[in-house]
Amino acid sequence: MMRKLFLTGLVLCGLCLIAGASPQDDFLKAWKFFKANNYAEGIPLLKKAAEQGHPGAQEDLAYIYIYGRSVKKDVPEGVKWLKESAKHGSTKSMYNLGVIYYSGNGVAKNQAEALEWFRKAAKAGDPRAKSMLKKLEALR
Repeated sequence: MMRKLFLTGLVLCGLCLIAGASPQDDFLKAWKFFKANNYAEGIPLLKKAAEQGHPGAQEDLAYIYIYGRSVKKDVPEGVKWLKESAKHGSTKSMYNLGVIYYSGNGVAKNQAEALEWFRKAAKAGDPRAKSMLKKLEALR
């Protein structure tokens, strides 16, 4: 029994080594490159982590595209990554989606979509979204 457990553990460890770095590892490596102002090395690692579902990487990649940080500015691509991060519960991403759709900065202005994102962020506890909803409701 113990031998079987030991062998199972070895197989699982081997699979982890074959699979390579985890999304968290790639995320942390990317930030080491960013701190050294080496975006050319960091962005591919960040994108890899984002594609593997790391919410922090998704959010950071979104801002890289939205602001054109060492890549061609691409707000729709950034919005795509903000939505992925929001799916994982990032209230910051939810709030910023509201801001983007409210202002129409790089996407078609859509107040209904903006309100939906502000409501989601507020419901999840984001104080900025709660404040924005109060302001918007006062304008009605």
